[in-house]
Amino acid sequence: MKTKYQIALENGELPELFKGSGQYFWRDPDWGVHLYINNWQGLCGFLQSKSDPNKTLELSFAEYLHSLKNEYNDAESLISNISSYYSMRKDYEFMSNSNYDLIEQSNNGEKTIIGRLFRLLRNEYATQSIGKPVITLDVLLSRIRNNGCSIDLEKL
Repeated sequence: MKTKYQIALENGELPELFKGSGQYFWRDPDWGVHLYINNWQGLCGFLQSKSDPNKTLELSFAEYLHSLKNEYNDAESLISNISSYYSMRKDYEFMSNSNYDLIEQSNNGEKTIIGRLFRLLRNEYATQSIGKPVITLDVLLSRIRNNGCSIDLEKL
């Protein structure tokens, strides 16, 4: 059986996978929002048997990054994907071999996209989160750091 990542890779739908659009949406049973971690589990399960999984991941993530617009929903998608990435690193050895880090390996243009969207989050997160059952941005960033991110994502 194919993973959603395989389907997205074959159909040229990687941005949709990372955003949780259409068939790539995993509904949280409690809140009804997309569970980004589920797509990452399928992605990692598929990649772990490949000869150069990190290169494939880099290319896939870069395609996603280049699809992002300077909009809050895309910024929220990005932080959820980066949080999922760092969360999964401890479960899949290939993701941290030789201190590999997906964000550090991103090129300058991709890092600029990340930084711009994280600064947008800083400016809009509290306002956009009113009435939603979410944690604060600082708590979310702290979780990402605690899972191994040593980069100040807002300063990229």
